[in-house]
Amino acid sequence: MSPVTARAITPQAGPLAESATAAQAVETWGKHDAAWRARLTTVTDYHCTHGHLAIPCTTPTGAP
Repeated sequence: MSPVTARAITPQAGPLAESATAAQAVETWGKHDAAWRARLTTVTDYHCTHGHLAIPCTTPTGAP
C-alpha cells in the first residue's frame, strides 16, 4: 500500500479530525438543545394552565 493510500484511510490528528469531533459535539448539542426546548415548552404550558411553577414531583411534568 502506498503512503498516500495508507494516509487516506488512517485517521490522523489534525484539522479534519478536529472538525469531525466538532461536528459530533454540535450534533450532541443539538439533541440536548431539542430536549431543553421541549422541557421549556412543557413548563411554559404548565405555567399558563396553573399560574405558577411549583410543579409537584409526583407528576410527569415535575419528574426529573
